[in-house]
Amino acid sequence: MLAIKEMQQHIRGDLHIGEPLASHTVARRGGPADFLVIPEAREDFCRSLLFFQQRSQPVMVVGSGSRLDDGGAGYRGAVILSHRALQGISFSGGRLVAGAATRLADLHPELGLKEHAPEGHADGSLGGALSMRCCSYCSGLFGQVEWLELFRNGEARRVKPDGMGQGEVILSVAFRLGHKS
Repeated sequence: MLAIKEMQQHIRGDLHIGEPLASHTVARRGGPADFLVIPEAREDFCRSLLFFQQRSQPVMVVGSGSRLDDGGAGYRGAVILSHRALQGISFSGGRLVAGAATRLADLHPELGLKEHAPEGHADGSLGGALSMRCCSYCSGLFGQVEWLELFRNGEARRVKPDGMGQGEVILSVAFRLGHKS
């Protein structure tokens, strides 16, 4: 049995057992997760992910859940919702840095993109779009990335876009300002 009490002592946020994902996603879809964690801050998100990884528990990270569709079956393992912990946009050194849970619709005006996110994508998260690259818009967005901050081997690490492996968890993304698509 997982040491849930231990997790609650070290991670700020909400922890639910057997909670339907539909209650927490913008798509209002998703069956029950064995464990649902909604971390308060980035550090809590990283500790949550590490907690389940160290215990060899299956874990899925969900941003807004705009494209989540499990047919109501739910998820055997842990689901970590990143919408609280990995949101926000900041500007530094000629870059826009955005948390992985930042909504795509919030990026459009800041990046000066020529096209809006396609229908059904606007409520989606940046991390989901860059991980899936399901359309020309998402692929084009990925092409503007200067660096990604990934959660790798228990640590946050910055990599160039071509350094991202399949299934890696994005924490934040930097775009060089002035680059238009």
